[in-house]
Amino acid sequence: MIPFFCVIRIAMKQSLQQILLSAFNTAKRFPLVLAVALLGSTTLSLLMGDEVTTEQQNMMAVWGQTFALGIPLLLAATLFAESVTGVMRKLGVYKLAIALLIITYFHLNYVNTHGFSQGELSITFAGYFLAFHLLVSFLPVIKISDAAVFWHFNKTLFLRAAITVLYVGVLYAGLAGAMLALDQLLGFEIKSVYYGRLWVYMSGLGSVWMFLAYIPKKLEETVDTGYPKGLQVFAQYILMPLVLIYLIILYIYGLKIALSGTLPVGWVSNLILAFAVVGMLALLLLHPLTKVDGNKWVNRFTRVFYLALIPLLVLLYIAALTRINSYGFTELRYALLALAIWLTGVTLFMLVTRNKNIRAIPLSLFFTVVWVFFIPGFNLHSVSKNSQTERLQALLKDHKMWTDKKELMAPQVALPDSISAEMYNIAEYLSTQHGTTGMEPAIQIPDSFFDKNSENRSRYDLTQWLSSALAPYGISDGLVYTEDITEAVMEDTASPQMPAAVPNPVTFPDLEIRFRGPTPAVVSVPKGNWTHCVDVEIRDFRYVSNSDFNKVVQINRDVTEKNLYISNNKYTEVFNLDSLMGSLVHAYKFPKQNGPNNFYFPNFKEVVTLRSKNAVLQVFYMEYNWNTKLTKYELAEFNGKLWLR
Repeated sequence: MIPFFCVIRIAMKQSLQQILLSAFNTAKRFPLVLAVALLGSTTLSLLMGDEVTTEQQNMMAVWGQTFALGIPLLLAATLFAESVTGVMRKLGVYKLAIALLIITYFHLNYVNTHGFSQGELSITFAGYFLAFHLLVSFLPVIKISDAAVFWHFNKTLFLRAAITVLYVGVLYAGLAGAMLALDQLLGFEIKSVYYGRLWVYMSGLGSVWMFLAYIPKKLEETVDTGYPKGLQVFAQYILMPLVLIYLIILYIYGLKIALSGTLPVGWVSNLILAFAVVGMLALLLLHPLTKVDGNKWVNRFTRVFYLALIPLLVLLYIAALTRINSYGFTELRYALLALAIWLTGVTLFMLVTRNKNIRAIPLSLFFTVVWVFFIPGFNLHSVSKNSQTERLQALLKDHKMWTDKKELMAPQVALPDSISAEMYNIAEYLSTQHGTTGMEPAIQIPDSFFDKNSENRSRYDLTQWLSSALAPYGISDGLVYTEDITEAVMEDTASPQMPAAVPNPVTFPDLEIRFRGPTPAVVSVPKGNWTHCVDVEIRDFRYVSNSDFNKVVQINRDVTEKNLYISNNKYTEVFNLDSLMGSLVHAYKFPKQNGPNNFYFPNFKEVVTLRSKNAVLQVFYMEYNWNTKLTKYELAEFNGKLWLR
């Protein structure tokens, strides 16, 4: 009798041989797809290293995105090439796909390096991602007229993708658990980065390899006579009830706004899109049953679904166009309107045509994606940026604050809060979503912002510069602060002054260094008719407060990180932080340092008072550091109280 372990050994050997043979045949069939999967996984793995610089990260991120996009693109090209005859034609397909991938890389790299925002880069990547995956759904079977082949091919891809995700997830969990056991039980030191790299290679290369192994060589062979019972249960008993629930909720809401005469809220657009997506997915999954006796109800359900979609599309148009008319285009609003147009076309096609070819759905969606993301002058980037830029220019011109030289001018009268907030929100959107390219048409950005010595300027830097640049013109975010000074209880227990500091005659006429007193809570009230008191804290050049802020006051630090602007819609006070540190260095005889160390205000007992015409800033705590390169002290953070009229 053959021992049990021998049987196991033989079985494992045969299984291993089959796995290796399958892997070899898959690699032979899809060499380009696996090559970009390997390159993408390796790139992402290297990005996890500590030795990678910021510049290298930006470059490698674009490479990683390009390789990731190459997987669906080259898969679609490989499967399509298998359907054409002739070596030269096959090579032509591959050349075209590789050329398109190269163009994709240069496009992503251009967006990454020419002042565009990270959000714009992500949206561009999403456009390519959708377009290339849609290519996989229809391009390999585009020469096959039988719609059944199209359905069964995509069904195979759908099921195999689900199985692959399950397999890879379980396998990763097992291997990661084994690594953890080696680390915790046997003393092997395994760094956390290796867990991430294992996941990258398994989800990037391993999952792709496993998925490709299940794709049949002859796509006509994907057609089978049976219909997966599990798929029918999923579509009929899970998706369709969800469709009905969405339909009831949306029609009740439509009746509500019809009776009340109000406009639909913006969020209803998401529900309508969810209803349409879930419903169309259910119908696509049930499509083969339309020709099976006993399942003719699917045809009736299809017609009822698209008829029910028409009033909801009207509601969708009203919600989208109302906000576009009021606030202009953004990327999301433009994409929403494009999806509404696409859904309208699909609905009319399914209601009017007799031969309801479901290939029209992914094919029309592909061209919609190309239009929305890539057509110059008509894509969501261009339309949104131009729309918001024109809104900002119109508002500035209406209040005589803008010239054709992109120069801002102070308004002749104080801006209304609503107009000020609207200007600020548009400017913040342009700087955040479109970077420097979004701001330049409306507001000139100084050359100092692009100074190479200032490290890599980010969207946050631009937004912060913009806040300080707009503050002197009364443009702010519109938040209101109403704390009355009577709510602040303080005592005047000032101690004798410290050595006289050197005042700055330009930025503030008076600088005082005083003892705080026995407890940090006891602080002298500055002389003057102050109407408001605000707790302030500056960390990493950002404003933080323990209370709601502002219309009464805006605190911003400019891009040079030297000036602190304290402003409202009537005045702007500027405190020069370099001068502050110079005064403290003079008063306390700070010694020169040899390294980049952090320091704190001596003994935590003093309070620094900065005075100007309309504001007094009391600094209770300060942290500063020695800049070795510039050989000077720089203020890093502080907190205190701001008194103003």
